[in-house]
Amino acid sequence: MPETYRQNSSKGFISCFRKNPERGFTLVELSVVLLLIGLLAALVFPAIPFFTIEGLKKEARDLSAFMRGVLAESYTTSHLLRIYIDIEEGVFVIEECEPVGDGTCEWKKTDKKKEIGSLVSIKSVTVGPEEFSSGELYIQVFPGGRCLPILVKLEKGESVVSVFLNPFSSEVEIIEGEVNVFLYEDE
Repeated sequence: MPETYRQNSSKGFISCFRKNPERGFTLVELSVVLLLIGLLAALVFPAIPFFTIEGLKKEARDLSAFMRGVLAESYTTSHLLRIYIDIEEGVFVIEECEPVGDGTCEWKKTDKKKEIGSLVSIKSVTVGPEEFSSGELYIQVFPGGRCLPILVKLEKGESVVSVFLNPFSSEVEIIEGEVNVFLYEDE
């Protein structure tokens, strides 16, 4: 028996337990490895925020902070601003009005920008009574932080989180699930 072990030990650890080491792995060995990988994946993926609704809520909080910043900047600087939104790209950019001689504006993009994460998308944007689910749009924010009500619905898979900017109270609320801006006002 010790001679056989010495012969097999030169071929590696696994070969001392196998009758024919050149055949490959057994079904039991492969099943154990797959089970261990599955258990590790089950423990790791829920801890990553983008695999849960927490990632969606984080994007909503970031968008909420961006919207509050737009209102605060408009209020403190007394400038006419507008928010440029590209729904497909998930981009929000603040633009500032540079008055020209004839009472119109030349819009200049600022460095203030919010991009929605790659695993989250914009389902729709509601401005006042109109809902948009694609394209680009501009929302004016008047001096003093006045604008139309804005509702942005973010989605990841089946989960939806709504971010509602109430211009009358200057509050930005995050609501889990879909909500209609006008129904929300009545509640």
